[in-house]
Amino acid sequence: MSDAILQRIDAAGVRVEPVQGVHRWSIRTRPSDRGFLESLFDLPLPVQALQSSRSDHGTALWLGPDEWLVLLGSEGARRFAQRSAQFDWSTAPPSSVVEVTHRSLGLELSGPRATWVLNGGCPLDLSDERFPPGTCTRTLLGKVDIVLHRAHDAVPCFYLECWRSFMPYVWNRLKTAISECVAERVDHQPGAPQPSPRTQGPSAPA
Repeated sequence: MSDAILQRIDAAGVRVEPVQGVHRWSIRTRPSDRGFLESLFDLPLPVQALQSSRSDHGTALWLGPDEWLVLLGSEGARRFAQRSAQFDWSTAPPSSVVEVTHRSLGLELSGPRATWVLNGGCPLDLSDERFPPGTCTRTLLGKVDIVLHRAHDAVPCFYLECWRSFMPYVWNRLKTAISECVAERVDHQPGAPQPSPRTQGPSAPA
């Protein structure tokens, strides 16, 4: 699916827009050996489960005890390429560093109803108490595996990404949830037709 097909949606208290220009790396290494990768990416790799870290150039998401997803902007990717070209990889501890930029597409969901829309397909409790800013995880949206990250912002703001071939399903699922959110708002507008109250049956004899 092309990034150009995804158009921003802004309705009913939620905004969904494609995230452009993200460079991605899948990283595997022992946590005790992560120091050289932190230097190359100029980004700390979190060791606490379900947590993320960030710098001026990017974000690192914890996906497992020895696995991270690193997201960099264009400048961060350029600097990493320079450091990587100068680094003697034969001296590195056992590790895997694979660029997966074109494997996935990303979306940003923000606004007071972002959590409501996500929960139309995601079973996690995304409340502030259970999924505070900085939290990240692999989870499901409907039938699709996604990576979900809540940004370090006061207003609910989530980054979601999935494999490129699954994005049409994810996009349509989110659009459906937003449509339901819009319909709910319309139904509660002053003057909107309201459902008739249920007719109560006769009271049971005392």
